[in-house]
Amino acid sequence: MSAGRLIDGPRVVLKNLINPGVVMNRFQNLSLDDFRAALTRPQISSMQIIQAFLAFGVVLFAGVVILLYVSLGSPERELPQDFAVQTIWLMTVVHLVLAVIIYLAAPRIENLIYKQAKNNTAATATAIPLAVQALGVMRTARIVRLALYEGVALLGLVICYLAMTMNVLVAHPLYWVNAATAVIMIAYVISTFPNAERLTTIFHEKLRQAS
Repeated sequence: MSAGRLIDGPRVVLKNLINPGVVMNRFQNLSLDDFRAALTRPQISSMQIIQAFLAFGVVLFAGVVILLYVSLGSPERELPQDFAVQTIWLMTVVHLVLAVIIYLAAPRIENLIYKQAKNNTAATATAIPLAVQALGVMRTARIVRLALYEGVALLGLVICYLAMTMNVLVAHPLYWVNAATAVIMIAYVISTFPNAERLTTIFHEKLRQAS
C-alpha cells in the first residue's frame, strides 16, 4: 500500500468528522417495501409488548395511589403540619422543573440515537439484515424515550403518595398536579402505540431520510 493511501484514509475520517453531512446514511437505500417485508407480526408484537409494559408500572402505581386516597383520604383526618406542606411544595417544584427538562430532552435524545444509527456504517458489515437492524434501532430509541417519561411519571406519583400519607393531599388537592406526568405518559403510549403504519412512518422519517 502506498504512503498516499495511508494518508488519505485519516483525511477522509477527519473530513467526515468535520462535516457529518458527507457520511452515508446506511438506511437510505432500504426501500419501504423491503422494510414492510421485515415488519412481521412478531416484530410488531414485540414492540407493542415493550411499550405496554413500560406503561404498565405507571398505570399500576397510579391505581394504588388512587385506591389508597379513596380509602384513606377522608375529610376527618387531621390537617397537615407546615413542614409537610413545605416539603411537598418543594418536591412538586423539583418534579415540574425536571418534567420540563425531560420533555425537552427526550425527543432530542431519541433523534440522536437515530442519527448515530444512520451514520454507523460499521454495522452494515454484520450478517443481520438491514431492515432488522432498523427495527432494532427504532426499538432502542422508543425504549429510551419511554424510560425517561416513565421515570418522571413515577416520581410524580411518589410525590402524590407522600402527600397523601402526610395528609397534604386532602387539605391541598392542588398537589394532584404531580400526577399530570403519569397522565401525559399514558396518553403518549396510547397515541403512539406501534402498528405497521406507524412503524413504517417512523422508519421513513427518522432513518430513511437524510439527516
